[in-house]
Amino acid sequence: MIKFLLLFLSILLGAVGQILLKVGVDNNNSTGFTFYLDFFKNYWIYLGMCSYGISFIVWLKVLKYFEVSFARPITSIGYIITLIIAVIILGESINFSKIIGTLLIVFGVIFLMK
Repeated sequence: MIKFLLLFLSILLGAVGQILLKVGVDNNNSTGFTFYLDFFKNYWIYLGMCSYGISFIVWLKVLKYFEVSFARPITSIGYIITLIIAVIILGESINFSKIIGTLLIVFGVIFLMK
């Protein structure tokens, strides 16, 4: 059971990291090379990097428990989690093609779990 919790935690932290990076990028109004330099002053970017870093550390333990041919495809659940968080937190739009794409991912994960 713990191995599945670690798998989900790694996926969740990756999705949260992506949202935090998006917030950090959206808060940066600089142009040119300054765009990149300003990230050193942006705590959202640091939080996103920390989330990704912890996800990576957890992922190493996940690889100890699962075959990579199973674990890696399951991480596609992260796309679904990211979509849901982006719609709820960032107010991003959802359309028919996003719904269909998400359903295809869900069905793919279900087939992997069998």
